[in-house]
Amino acid sequence: MLCSSYTLGIFDNEINLECRGRSYKNVTLTAYFPSYDEDYEEGLLDMNGQPLRTLQDFLDDRNQYVTLAMDKKLRIPYGTPVCIPELNQHFGHRIRIQVRDTSSELTGTGFSRADICYLKLKNI
Repeated sequence: MLCSSYTLGIFDNEINLECRGRSYKNVTLTAYFPSYDEDYEEGLLDMNGQPLRTLQDFLDDRNQYVTLAMDKKLRIPYGTPVCIPELNQHFGHRIRIQVRDTSSELTGTGFSRADICYLKLKNI
C-alpha cells in the first residue's frame, strides 16, 4: 500500500515528471491483479470489456498505459488520464495511467483510494 497523491490531468513535457491539473492528496494506492483463472474470463477485462493493462507491461513497452480502478460513484469518464508524481519519480519517467476500471471494494471511497493494475507473479 502506498499513500500518495494523484492528479486528474495531463502531463507538461517528457522532462518534467511533475503533474498538473486538479490534485488530490493522501490517496491510498493499492494493487489489483488480472485473474488468470480459466473459469473467470472477466477477471482479465476492464469495466468496458477491454484487456487490463498492467504496470509491468507498460514498463516493458508492451502497453501504452496502465489501468487504474476508481470509485464508480465519482463518474470519472472511461480513459481519463491520471498522473501519480511519486510513480513518475520512482521510475524516472512518466507512467501513463488511465481510469478504466472499478470494483465494489472502491464504492464510496471517493478520491481517497485507487487501485493500479499490477501483474501478480505466480509462485514457483
